[in-house]
Amino acid sequence: MLSLADRYPAVKRLLLHFASQIESTVRNGLNRDADDDTKFCRIFETCYTNSLSEGRNLHVENYFIPLEEAALESPFDPDYESEQYYEHEDRLNLDPCYAEAHYKRQERERESRNVHQRETSQEWIRSWMQSMTGCIEGPTLFWTTPRQGGSDDFIVPPHCLYREFDANSSGQSDDRVVMSTGYKYASPGYEQQDLLSLDRKEVSRPLYSHLNKSCFGGDSTDNLMSWSSPLLFVIQYAIWRCRQSGVKLCAVDTTKFPRGRVARDLWLIGKCHSSSEGDRQMEEFVRLRKQFYDNGEYLSRVQSITVVARSDRWTKRVEELRAIWIVPQTTSHEDLDLANKIAGLCFQDLDTVHLAIVHLSFRARQIRCMPVKGVRLLREEGTVAEPEEVRRSVKALEAIKTRNETNVPSMLLSSPYSVQLEEHYVIM
Repeated sequence: MLSLADRYPAVKRLLLHFASQIESTVRNGLNRDADDDTKFCRIFETCYTNSLSEGRNLHVENYFIPLEEAALESPFDPDYESEQYYEHEDRLNLDPCYAEAHYKRQERERESRNVHQRETSQEWIRSWMQSMTGCIEGPTLFWTTPRQGGSDDFIVPPHCLYREFDANSSGQSDDRVVMSTGYKYASPGYEQQDLLSLDRKEVSRPLYSHLNKSCFGGDSTDNLMSWSSPLLFVIQYAIWRCRQSGVKLCAVDTTKFPRGRVARDLWLIGKCHSSSEGDRQMEEFVRLRKQFYDNGEYLSRVQSITVVARSDRWTKRVEELRAIWIVPQTTSHEDLDLANKIAGLCFQDLDTVHLAIVHLSFRARQIRCMPVKGVRLLREEGTVAEPEEVRRSVKALEAIKTRNETNVPSMLLSSPYSVQLEEHYVIM
């Protein structure tokens, strides 16, 4: 981080300004994870999250707001009764040309400050990202370089992502961690590469290899792991796999990860592949994924992810069920009780209401409140959408949050409600 400060003066100023907050974060991280080999990466992740989120102690607004307040009295201090101040005020009132020039100059200065603040914020956030890249785990985030158009279009994943696994799954998956094959079998000198820092041709092949790999096993160099946003898809896949061996399901709470830990497959393909490159295999894969088999896959690229675990045809079955369940139905008290029991028994460490709504959203429901606007996961021009049952659950949860609903069962028992959604995510 200090080496980055030497190259970026703005980062150096921010490090000095936030020195006490950073020291506190480091101290807490060392005390909490004293025996953890990955403690430094966890500390960098905390600092990264705090620099990214408004209201957190390392956000650049905490640096700029005091500076702006100090500059509000410009160009003259009204508390200082100087001739220049009164002359300035009189000219503003009496000379339209002077007033117009003054306000235009203020507007230019304001725009210049806004540009400076945006650029400083980007450098500050990027510096924490680059610091994580140097950790023992290697790169753990998907983040774009300026040549790839920045990261403003990054797709925020749903609250929960799911994964099924058994003894024949690639990498390591159990009730504690999920680890990629590449990291599991890495030699001492193994170095994970940041996919988004490579040339398109270099990254397109390993990405395609992972997305199109066998359902059992995987390449020893694959450092990606896959998750899905629709629980319906994961359950159907588990039913198909359980004919071969015992299968378990796991879930992760994405709100506990720093932004960029998981990335949507189609978003990654858009960043790493171009149709002009003539890769017919990838083009056909993208066509099928977009038109028929988009099941909310996300990718992660991390040594391990803590999970909450309990105990070829499946994709078509998912589409059949979606077609059957697209017509809105009423919800009975028995439906609510069953959804709550499943959520409580299968995923005890996650929010029961959230998981119950995810289960109920497999089918279009009639609910009392109207859908809210502005949900990030809805299909917009140029973005990737989620599968329809995920959209339904997101809309229902947003409606609950917005209306501060306390009686969730009664909300789900009346009035028409219907939404559409589709998507797939991947984790490295």
